[in-house]
Amino acid sequence: MSAWHEDPVAAASNHPYFDPPTARSTIRVTNVYGTEWLPVEDLDGIVPVTGRLRFGRLADAYTRGADQLPAVVATRELDAAELGFRRWAGTAERAGVWLFVLPSGRAVVGLTIDFSGAPLDAIDLLEDCYYGDVTAAGTDVADLAARLARESGIPAAEGLAPERHQLVFLPVLEERYRQGPERFDLMQRLVYRADLPSSEESSSIEFPGELNRHSYAPAAVGPYVSVLAGQQDYVENAALVSAVQCVGAEVMSRKIWEDANEDFRRFHDDVATAGSRQQRLALEPIARKIARRKTQLSHDVESVRELDLVVRSLRVLSFHKSLFDAMGLRERCEVVDRLLARNEQAMSAEATAIASAERRADDVRRFGWSLAVVSTSTFAIPVTVLLAFFGVNAAEVDGSASMFSAAYLPVYLATVAVCLIVGAGPAVAWTLVQRSRLRQESERSQEAVNLAGSQDLIRRRRIPIRR
Repeated sequence: MSAWHEDPVAAASNHPYFDPPTARSTIRVTNVYGTEWLPVEDLDGIVPVTGRLRFGRLADAYTRGADQLPAVVATRELDAAELGFRRWAGTAERAGVWLFVLPSGRAVVGLTIDFSGAPLDAIDLLEDCYYGDVTAAGTDVADLAARLARESGIPAAEGLAPERHQLVFLPVLEERYRQGPERFDLMQRLVYRADLPSSEESSSIEFPGELNRHSYAPAAVGPYVSVLAGQQDYVENAALVSAVQCVGAEVMSRKIWEDANEDFRRFHDDVATAGSRQQRLALEPIARKIARRKTQLSHDVESVRELDLVVRSLRVLSFHKSLFDAMGLRERCEVVDRLLARNEQAMSAEATAIASAERRADDVRRFGWSLAVVSTSTFAIPVTVLLAFFGVNAAEVDGSASMFSAAYLPVYLATVAVCLIVGAGPAVAWTLVQRSRLRQESERSQEAVNLAGSQDLIRRRRIPIRR
């Protein structure tokens, strides 16, 4: 596989310090596919990208930064004669599959196809590769990649993620494509995968300044396709590594976004109507997940753009940052970061509400105990006075008569009346407290029902972030 990125021809004698453009005469299309396979931590046999790709004078930088860059897990060369396509009618000369693993543990798949022909002949090939309409000996490329992953120790699931990016590597451009309008027209047809004219004013294509200093070696970067012509082989290899990093970051940002939404929905669907203790227990793991996802967003997505901490090359960095921005990763980071921040604020507000509800419940409990003590005292005092009355040596107390005599009925009625009048106060207070508590619980339940209904509406009308 390393022979695909062969050493360039020897530099001209009058330019001994500069690598010439790649000597490859064919057009190369490299497709980078994200995966949702389970992350892996340790794999045997992986090698840094410098072990399979040539980086020239940048090799030392890529070696030092190996921990922050993808690694090559496995490669497999395909029989070009056994490739099948839905739209493309050309003939592949070489083909192979790459399997990369990112520092986050997620796998990324690459499919490289070389062919001879005109640059615009790559349009149908790009369409087939982007939509997965490519087979090798009757086997879908996605299934072939999953099989290679399982053989390499990666627990691969079926299929590939929707995130992907395509690289078109052209030889030095012909003279007719070196002028401004003709060069732009060629680039936009490849980037948009459509053999149609387009105006430069309505285009979203980015042209990295450091890679467009020569008319015969331009570069164009789009959200889904990038084109590099007449570049050195190590620049092409650096572009491949950048694409692998950005596609992996794109997958990671979407997974963080989906998981954060799922946690929020699960909390409000399953726990919002539960008791405060269950809510508090449910908040703890969600808070830990938010913290972990913020770390993932910072380390596995946002930091991908800062390749200049690893490599010091104007052309490589110009392409890398243009690709990161063209794929919308900067906006994705902002969207996901806002979502996590709002989830954190919502969880904090929920924790405050739960603490307030628990304090209110404690107050009600203490009030109940106070009422119980007051009520006991209220009934105990008249009864004590009554019993003391019978123990008094007075003319109104007949020592020969029973305490249950009808003569003492007015005394009993007065005692009962005093108990009822004095006990009515705590009873009314307890009733009012209970009504207030029930009304607050009813309002909270209604808010939970309204929130669930709003979430159902959002799920039906959700507009996902760009893929």
